[in-house]
Amino acid sequence: RQRRALEACGADLTLFEDTDLDILWKNGYRNVRGLRDATREGLMAAGLVPGLVDHILSLKGGVGTSSSAAGGPLLKKVKMALCSLSQLASSTVWQKYAWNPASFTDPAEILEYAAFFGFRPAALLPAVIPPQLAAPEFFPILQAAAQAASPTLDLCPVKHGQLVMAVQRLLVLSSKLYKNEEALQLAFLDWHNKELGLGFMTKSSSRSSGASSQAALRPYHDGMLVADGSNFMVSLLEVKSDTGGGEPLVQSLLYYQKHYRDGAVWEGSTLHRTDTLPSLVLLLEGPRLSFHAVWTLYQNRIAYTPLTPSYYLANEPGATANVWRLVAVLAAYQRAARGLMEHYEALELLDPQRCASMAGLRQAACLVAVDGRQVERPCTLPYCLLDEKLDLKDVSFVGPCLLYAAKQKFQGGAGERAVLIKFVEGRYGQEVHAAWHSVGVAPALYSATPVGGGSMVMVVMEHLRMEDGWTALSEVPRKDRGQQLQAAVRGALSKAHAVQLGCGSAAAHGDVRGPNVLVRTVEGGGSAPEVRIIDFDW
Repeated sequence: RQRRALEACGADLTLFEDTDLDILWKNGYRNVRGLRDATREGLMAAGLVPGLVDHILSLKGGVGTSSSAAGGPLLKKVKMALCSLSQLASSTVWQKYAWNPASFTDPAEILEYAAFFGFRPAALLPAVIPPQLAAPEFFPILQAAAQAASPTLDLCPVKHGQLVMAVQRLLVLSSKLYKNEEALQLAFLDWHNKELGLGFMTKSSSRSSGASSQAALRPYHDGMLVADGSNFMVSLLEVKSDTGGGEPLVQSLLYYQKHYRDGAVWEGSTLHRTDTLPSLVLLLEGPRLSFHAVWTLYQNRIAYTPLTPSYYLANEPGATANVWRLVAVLAAYQRAARGLMEHYEALELLDPQRCASMAGLRQAACLVAVDGRQVERPCTLPYCLLDEKLDLKDVSFVGPCLLYAAKQKFQGGAGERAVLIKFVEGRYGQEVHAAWHSVGVAPALYSATPVGGGSMVMVVMEHLRMEDGWTALSEVPRKDRGQQLQAAVRGALSKAHAVQLGCGSAAAHGDVRGPNVLVRTVEGGGSAPEVRIIDFDW
């Protein structure tokens, strides 16, 4: 009866688990009238998650928080096969849902089944960006994985002694021979919950059974850690025995999807559309442990990337290299998990208006104009582009590298300017850029800020746009590269090389090719062409 009432209201039955149906039944929402008279306060008090509350209210036009109501076309989700998650992961069926642009020519066909965006078959921008730009909390694990297998420089018994002992116990635990997968799973969960001080990672109570689509879609996982007082996933465990079947990473991605109700939570909650919903994935495959990152693009479309190699958990007394690797990575996992918990606590405190603004930026970045119409283009906006202090709008991916265009409001709100935002690894020659701008041969540099845990630099600069007459020197037809233009370029370089930096010396550009020199000529040739030199990440 409960299912029939929901169906009569136009609800998507695949979003509701048996526990949700029980909640609705016990709280009096047993028929169409009860559902249409429902209020947000009543449904929340009954215990439904926000995504389902918004979904039910939207059936009677009571909310309007779906992406279509937020302005613009609906970002569609992928319809997954109605089979169990283990069946999807243990066969080649999942490959149908891997983002693979090379397999189609029509963008609509490419996206129809694209649910998993990652390194198989290729990690492509703008959907899959460096994980530390999707969420800075991922960076400590990346950093730890790159460290040498030696004791940390700040090693001390108080800070690391307990973790060293925890690693040694993990090596013993993982090297044992287990009768079945569940025994290994329970042993690892017990170790995780006792040794790492992150709260309790718990497994789902039982596997789904039965042939109904509801049962097939019900999530089962080996362990999940959620943020205190919320349903935001912090980390997810997937365990396979030595001879376990299926692709464990794919299975964990499916669990992540189903935890967020296969896109229903994203669609029904502005708060969830505000964020990438980052989570850590721990894969324990027999005696091998690895860490991965997963986050949401939109709906049930998700991105993933490895954070570490696979560590062999061998119990080898006297061999210390593996111990120090694991001490560094597990300490980083602790920091990352706590960072995600704090991230989700702060997310829930966001002002609704700010949430709507951030969600709008993320959604708009996933749409691009093609032949006068908007089509989907999965895109992960780096977290720092949503910083309120930057005050950006109309953010879009330019490419081919991590390059974005946007409009930025002036301080005080009096007007706006076109900006280009570039993310570079390592260092950026901001002193040279600013000095060359001071003599008119480089675009204005507004800021150069370390982001992603300090591993990258976000550069915000003046956007010299094609519609304003600017073009790369390499794009100028040869017939138009007359002596006047050549002299202007040489003059700009001479002026740049004459600039004295703070250290008392001058600088030369490390990559003066045609694409890195922008020019603008005046129609009729009455005045000298303007020249600007770009790209100072060398």
